[in-house]
Amino acid sequence: KMRADVEEIIEAGISSVIVDEDLSTVGQFIFPPVDIRLGDPPKLLITSPRDRIERVHDVLLSTDVTLQEREAIESQLLTESDMAALVENIGGLATYPASIPKNQPMRWTFQAAAHEWMHHYMFFRPLGQNMFKTSEMITLNETVASIAGDEMGDMAYVLLGGELPAEDIVEASEDVHDENDELAFDFNREMRQTRLRVDNLLGQGKIDEAEEYMEKRRLFFVENQYSIRKLNQAYFAFYGTYADTAASVSPIGDQLVRFRSFMPDVGMFIRTVSGVSSYEEFLEMFSE
Repeated sequence: KMRADVEEIIEAGISSVIVDEDLSTVGQFIFPPVDIRLGDPPKLLITSPRDRIERVHDVLLSTDVTLQEREAIESQLLTESDMAALVENIGGLATYPASIPKNQPMRWTFQAAAHEWMHHYMFFRPLGQNMFKTSEMITLNETVASIAGDEMGDMAYVLLGGELPAEDIVEASEDVHDENDELAFDFNREMRQTRLRVDNLLGQGKIDEAEEYMEKRRLFFVENQYSIRKLNQAYFAFYGTYADTAASVSPIGDQLVRFRSFMPDVGMFIRTVSGVSSYEEFLEMFSE
């Protein structure tokens, strides 16, 4: 019963940040307007060849696909088409209005809503209009949306009374090294190690060995409280699109983080990077 009011509050918070960051077109008028719907986004089927990590197909499926149906679809594609497949929940869909999962933590919801608005914004600019021309441009778009969406979402979250965890606001120079850090489980470190090892094995043509290794690592992640249902080539093909995650080996993530550090605010970052039409154009801008 409260959904419409909650959606309006989230939209208003993000809209305030957009205006503050000078991303609106004329005064207080924002285009495209922030518009979300909290609900159950569709599931996404991703496929990849088994001998390499490559995002070949994306197919939207019904929101109510059961676990058994997911497993059946993945198994059928493996046996009949020799494709690694994954049916995954998604964090949002940039339809208009954007579809955002309901019943998620408040901070995450603001970040997801801002991420999907970023796709709406970039759709009318060279970066978004050239998104599907190359794999690098897909990664560039998704990673810009992630970096800027997280930052804008946090700003809206704080604006409406949320508090960020202490570790997210402490300056890097103030971090205190704990001698136990190296002993603690680090998801990003372990996932990056997994991705690099899988790439190495697949590069040598050792497909079965790579798949056995991924299953062992999946169980390792589950033991450490990360409930990954399936870890395969399609998993890395999907999550590797977001270059600021540990599942990616693309240099684009580090490049964009550095590029953001050169900008005085997130608004300038978005306005600047959204004007590029190709990855090569971004690299030229980045070098300058």
